[in-house]
Amino acid sequence: MTSPSPAPTGTGSGTNADADAPRLDPTASVDAMRALAELTQVAGQDLPPALTELVSLHVSRLNGCAYCTGLHHEGALAAGQSAAKLTRLDSWEDSSDFTPTERAALALAEHLTRPTGGAVPAPVRAEAVRRLGDRSANRLVWTIATTNAWNRVGVAAAVAR
Repeated sequence: MTSPSPAPTGTGSGTNADADAPRLDPTASVDAMRALAELTQVAGQDLPPALTELVSLHVSRLNGCAYCTGLHHEGALAAGQSAAKLTRLDSWEDSSDFTPTERAALALAEHLTRPTGGAVPAPVRAEAVRRLGDRSANRLVWTIATTNAWNRVGVAAAVAR
């Protein structure tokens, strides 16, 4: 999984007020960026790149990070996901394009990205472990967590793609 290295390119809406707003540049914390990049690489070990990129794309879309969405869209295509499948990602629950393993991973990603209070529901956790196995399901949790972290960095810096 490729870790993004976003560079601030704007502040969002493009209004004059935004141009005068103070800028955040989390990328200036090089040691933190390096540590997150290393964690991202470790997290993705043992996971199929096509699954990792699909989940990272979905998480990035949920978080509204334009930079990471573009990065993971390209990554998913390069890893073998079809463009047609990616267009249906927002409605994965209603599409027959997604495998049971992908569905389990996407469900876990949604619960970790947009928690509704409390723990991830037991059936969601159980299905992820059943489909992926213990080690890969745990790696997926870390992949989702690092993608969420990169998204927060991208949104904070108002990076665009």
